[in-house]
Amino acid sequence: MKFEIIEPDPGALIESLRSFGYSLETAIADLVDNSITAGAKTIEIEFNWAGPESWITILDDGSGIDSNRLNDVMRPGSTNPLDDRDPDDLGRFGLGLKTASFSQARSLTVLTRTELGPAACRRWDLDHVGRTRQWQLLMGPRPESEERLAKLDDVTTGTLVLWENIDRVVDGQVGDWGSRHFYAAVGRVESHLAAVFHRFLGSKLQIRLNGNAIEPWDPFCTDHDATQLLPEGRLPYGGDLVRVQPYVLPHHSRFEDKAAHQHAGGIKGWNAQQGFYLYRSDRLILSGGWIIGGFKPEEHYKLARISIDIDQTMDADWALDVRKSRARPPAGLVDDLIRVAKTTRSRASEVYRHRGTKLSKLAGIKVLAPTWTARKQDGAYRYSINRKHPLVIQAEKDDVDRKTSVRALIDLIERTLPVERIAYDAYRDGESIGNPQSETISGDLLDAARAFIDKLVAGGTPLADAKAALLAVEPFSSYPDIVEAMQ
Repeated sequence: MKFEIIEPDPGALIESLRSFGYSLETAIADLVDNSITAGAKTIEIEFNWAGPESWITILDDGSGIDSNRLNDVMRPGSTNPLDDRDPDDLGRFGLGLKTASFSQARSLTVLTRTELGPAACRRWDLDHVGRTRQWQLLMGPRPESEERLAKLDDVTTGTLVLWENIDRVVDGQVGDWGSRHFYAAVGRVESHLAAVFHRFLGSKLQIRLNGNAIEPWDPFCTDHDATQLLPEGRLPYGGDLVRVQPYVLPHHSRFEDKAAHQHAGGIKGWNAQQGFYLYRSDRLILSGGWIIGGFKPEEHYKLARISIDIDQTMDADWALDVRKSRARPPAGLVDDLIRVAKTTRSRASEVYRHRGTKLSKLAGIKVLAPTWTARKQDGAYRYSINRKHPLVIQAEKDDVDRKTSVRALIDLIERTLPVERIAYDAYRDGESIGNPQSETISGDLLDAARAFIDKLVAGGTPLADAKAALLAVEPFSSYPDIVEAMQ
């Protein structure tokens, strides 16, 4: 077979590697991936403003890189994405360190130390590669940069990455305006890392940005009492299982203040943050958005958020890109995800429509009293009947002697709730699970509703307000026309 070897021009190719579409936030997140894979417990990120000479460092206390491997690590495309990898490896293409760094800086220096020997240093200088037209990986830092690398002495083992000539970050800005522009980026980076690594931050990992610890941002408000967990799904795919957990977040009236509500909304705001959240080995890849056809972000669905968990063996199936910021679900899962999305959006719409009524002063009811509550405890989800539901309270008050029986019945229902059967029917058989509701309310429930309204009216509450209060209680919130017709 005849052939010719055509080698790419180093200067042209290395400039092209700057154009993978990284933002500053996604670029730094890619480097944090490497630190986590190296077993780091602490990561220090520093932004240092000095006009055109500004620089950024990322220091971790991980295992470091052996000097014999450092050249390979610095090689673009150092890992074949088809190779088997450790389950905890957050990389894929062997490009992240280089392309992420080149996207922001023209000079990349890596200084690293392991337990086996002294520190080793290698440096890519894009201008040098362009001048020499050779892939010359430089050994050692720039003489004027040695002080910037001194922080590696603070760790026994670890790696320090130094970005200099950060033209894409400084972007020609100078003076006070440039400084403000530069440090404004710190806030964006903090918000991004708080979301992407929220499952790591805490006991497993600390990330400090300019000396300040980054607090995790939980997209699902799992610590909020009003967050609703729908049944978890385990979707079979390719001999493995994809975990899907739908959440309906609280109505804005359930947050303690405007700041808490805004924080829960996320970087992009409530409307844009609705949808799917894709996790790969606990690292957030997609943060909101309806990744299946026919679904668009709409105001009344903004409380719907759904987590999807995959491992790195599914990268190709999900068409994961180099930046780990885009993905597409495999065709074999689309129908299941559509079903989950419809169920979650429907529930979110119901909460959005009925939790906004100002009812907190009526009969002690806070906006929408759910029948069921859910919490994650000891790695498992626990579902409980809301003891503060007005009908539960009323049943206990109607007959003190029956109070023990009511509580025993509730305990029986909770302990025998067929959670696994519900999940199986919903996600394995492809059938949708509906609530046992129809267009009419049963006679017993209707009598309870009338008694509820009569009690409020007898206490001086106007009939219209009493009806509004009833609409804040499940399951009556699903029957506004029937409630409105009550006299």
